[in-house]
Amino acid sequence: MKYTWMVLVIAMAFSSCKKYSSCEVITTDAVIVDSGPIEADGCGWAVKVGDKVYHPSQLGAAFRENNLQVRIRYKNSGKNFVCGIAGIGLPEIDLLYIRKK
Repeated sequence: MKYTWMVLVIAMAFSSCKKYSSCEVITTDAVIVDSGPIEADGCGWAVKVGDKVYHPSQLGAAFRENNLQVRIRYKNSGKNFVCGIAGIGLPEIDLLYIRKK
């Protein structure tokens, strides 16, 4: 019984990450950018990390400032936020921590 419980716990630990999301947590500098209203074919507020642009699953009002330099900790949600005129969208991230620089 003891070994069955241990095997079950280990199996749950390895399967805790969703198939398409990442369990990797990344801490980096970023820039908050306003890519335009979603209603007007923009993508709303976005997070630029290097050359890549992401859509945050949540972003507090205190951080909704164009070209705001921030430090973030995030993980990839595995989802795509559909927006823009072509409807291609941006990869979505879950912000775990954010602070102004």
